[in-house]
Amino acid sequence: LPMERLTNIDTGTEKLKLAFLRGKRWRIVVADKKTLASASSITDLANVGIAVTSETAKSLIKYLHDIEALNYDRIPERKSVSRLGYFDEEGFSPYVENLVFDGDAAFGRIIPTIKPYGSFGEWLKLAKQIRATGSIATRIVLAASFASVLIQPLGILPFFVHLWSGASGSGKTVALMLAASVWADPYPGRYIQTFNSTRVGHEMLAAFFNQLPMIIDELQLAKDNKGRAQFDVYGLAEGVGRTRGNKSGGVAATPTWANTIITSGETPLINIGASAGAVNRVIEIEGSEEHKFIEDGHKTASILRENYGYAGKAFVEEMYGENREANLIRAKELYEQYTAAFLHFDTTDKQSMAAACICVADYLANEWIFHDDKILTIAEVGEHLC
Repeated sequence: LPMERLTNIDTGTEKLKLAFLRGKRWRIVVADKKTLASASSITDLANVGIAVTSETAKSLIKYLHDIEALNYDRIPERKSVSRLGYFDEEGFSPYVENLVFDGDAAFGRIIPTIKPYGSFGEWLKLAKQIRATGSIATRIVLAASFASVLIQPLGILPFFVHLWSGASGSGKTVALMLAASVWADPYPGRYIQTFNSTRVGHEMLAAFFNQLPMIIDELQLAKDNKGRAQFDVYGLAEGVGRTRGNKSGGVAATPTWANTIITSGETPLINIGASAGAVNRVIEIEGSEEHKFIEDGHKTASILRENYGYAGKAFVEEMYGENREANLIRAKELYEQYTAAFLHFDTTDKQSMAAACICVADYLANEWIFHDDKILTIAEVGEHLC
């Protein structure tokens, strides 16, 4: 039975949410209208448990069409999204209750992890301790997580912050967990993703996160059998995917994103032969056994797994709330001031922009969330620029 009609805000395409009974319980599936209109494609629903074959496909198509037509005014219609981030006149997904996710099922499993859980006070206590006594690298990563939602309104390109260390126990994964805990469940494999994916997979993932940080652990998993990294730094930092054709002979919608990409690994993200364009888009920070990213990794990870998701929501509510226009003007003014200051360093314009965005996010996070005045200085961030 058709339960709801979903209209995507970005594309305008319609989907149907279907309920079907298998055994003793009802199940739910969201399907494209195009899938439900073709005998050759509706059989794909057999994969989720709907009893349809090539012989019964036409009957099922007619049945669903007739049921929807006869009950068009009775079937609820809701707005849907297939990505995270801000939508004009709607708010910031996934924090808007009336927006339904209609995208890939694999991405749909990430959305439930993006929520407040545990104690905000416990998370805040830990984060303040790290801001006060932790490494500069970890403070930069924390600020970069907040900075992700500023990239689109500031009009700059996505950029990478990469932690690397060949030494075991340097705390790079726990530092990524801290960045993830701003928004979601930081347990690896939930919000934090892996490098073990294709370039197209990473592109689709970036488009899904859209304005929230894309956090990827263990660079070594992206290497082929010859030790070469199969990861497109330059392409992801452009914020626009490849234009691809579709089965009907047309062109598929080109994916876009505007976020920070926070990564870790045992080696640098940029190799010696990398293009200048790729180098300009990455802030790389090296750790070691003597200079750890997180000192007590086990205790920190334990606290983060039980307390997360509050700070990101609070930051978004301030940035995109009732004072959105005033906050945007203020963020741009701060950004211009920081950018001008970083241009005095021996670095590129693009790295200056990335560093300035991180500092603006840290400044605003201090004002809206931490209230501890442990703000990153220009010198502290500048020492990690190329």
